[in-house]
Amino acid sequence: MGRCISRQAMERLDYDPWGDCRINFGLDGAMSKRLRTLAIEQYGQLQSELGSVAVDIKCGQNITSFGSHLTKRSGDFEMIPDAAKWFVEHFPALNLAQINACAEPNPSEFIF
Repeated sequence: MGRCISRQAMERLDYDPWGDCRINFGLDGAMSKRLRTLAIEQYGQLQSELGSVAVDIKCGQNITSFGSHLTKRSGDFEMIPDAAKWFVEHFPALNLAQINACAEPNPSEFIF
């Protein structure tokens, strides 16, 4: 799951989508609750309908570990065997070296 939040919505949220909620888990649920409280409509679209891809890069600083995503929702992800080549082909302006500098424990494997 990915979220795109409009500037107008972020302004209504005072650029703080979680408000005074200080938690280290359940961030999506907390954000959804705050959006509902402010009557900000949420809707979803499948990436396949948009012809898009979501890239979620996990490293040692993330709240939710890479492994937990694999065990909970493995069917939602596709392994890209040669991530470096895929990045260069699809995101030529992305600084893959900078991403790899923070990656855990195997920077050659990314999940998309």
